[in-house]
Amino acid sequence: MCSRVQESATCCRIVRERQFALYSYFSEKIQSRLHKHVRTVNFIGGTPRPHGMIYNLNFDPSGAFLVATCSSNSFFLYDPRFNRVVSSNPSAHEDGVNCVTFLTSGSFATGSDDGTVALWDARNITTPVNLLQGHAYSVKNIEYDQKSNRLFTIGFDDQVLSWELDSITEAVCDNFDVIMRLPQICRLRLAPDGSKLLVSTRYNSLIVINNLDGSHIVKDMFNSFGVMHKISKTFYNDCPRVVEETLKQDERQLLTRKRNAVSFHLAQPINSSIMSICFHPSSKMIAYRTLQRIRYTESETTSLYDIRDTHIQCDSKLSQYYRDLPDQRTLAVNKHNFYAHDFIKEINFSPDGRLIATPLSNTVKLLAASSECPEMDLHFQSPQLNRSQPNELHDLQCPLTVHQDAVLCCAFAPRDVLLATGSMDGKIYTHQPVL
Repeated sequence: MCSRVQESATCCRIVRERQFALYSYFSEKIQSRLHKHVRTVNFIGGTPRPHGMIYNLNFDPSGAFLVATCSSNSFFLYDPRFNRVVSSNPSAHEDGVNCVTFLTSGSFATGSDDGTVALWDARNITTPVNLLQGHAYSVKNIEYDQKSNRLFTIGFDDQVLSWELDSITEAVCDNFDVIMRLPQICRLRLAPDGSKLLVSTRYNSLIVINNLDGSHIVKDMFNSFGVMHKISKTFYNDCPRVVEETLKQDERQLLTRKRNAVSFHLAQPINSSIMSICFHPSSKMIAYRTLQRIRYTESETTSLYDIRDTHIQCDSKLSQYYRDLPDQRTLAVNKHNFYAHDFIKEINFSPDGRLIATPLSNTVKLLAASSECPEMDLHFQSPQLNRSQPNELHDLQCPLTVHQDAVLCCAFAPRDVLLATGSMDGKIYTHQPVL
């Protein structure tokens, strides 16, 4: 009788927590077990390379469809629920299409090796709504700041450009602002909460614009190129504290101001190149993938990194600790063999922050904080965790279908437990839990 009463009370508690959307031990267990049973369920692309190599994948905010950008100047819209191509544009740009970012559920932007950024309406993708011209070389990343209605783009011309969408009135627009100009910058990411803009370089430096205010960023970054170049030049060989002490009083304002303050970080391992980068859903951590060349051997590492701005927001002791020991920000790593030379492999976080999907040869490796797939932000905040050195990211070893060629990109759906992978063979596979 007593056990029945306890069982009834437990059921009532679960129902009550579900009604009020409260955290539940049982929902935690279910969520972690789902990730352990991800399997390949569908693929699109009946013939090898129907659209060329798949360079980038991105779901719309609702998760209803997926945009795949390809090497053959094209992109296509794919419905993962019904496993079909909805529409495609075989001549979207004059060169390969590298990246795609959604502005709303019905509009998105693509960046190309031809140096242009195109804005599209998903209902009619035959011609772009606007064409933005400003980069001299390949556009590698596009980020959209909803608060200021601005696009931020980065290219291999060593520039970060800002585009005010409200001011665009013509089909072809070349009205832009340069907010950063530094040698070897290559990747750009906006935090999910819009608080940070992250720029990475090929020589494993991370530049973060904290407390981002897109409406004032052009004014705040004006005339800062010289100071940033001075810092980035000495930062690689000196710790951040030493670099800061060499600055003049007016130059330090770039680092200490409340709005659009700039901080510099050194990624691990040393002497590596950052190939791809992604924000954790909490905006407190990032995952990045590096390529390291030592003599005649090459290896790649996926790392988890604490990106919180301790220099401004935390007490001075913690700030000093992080600045003197920048490697303490590296929370966890996972090393893997090198494959597909000279191709960028895009990594991605699951929307619940439990998994990192990182391409590995002809498939994708799913990494978690532990075998129980805990939420990474909470797991690495635990005081019991040993932070004297980076922990090892756990490989779930899910048996995903192997592509015929190297996987270059992957993307999680924003709402469903669904992972899409694209490869050099021009095919897209979708993976879901199979219980």
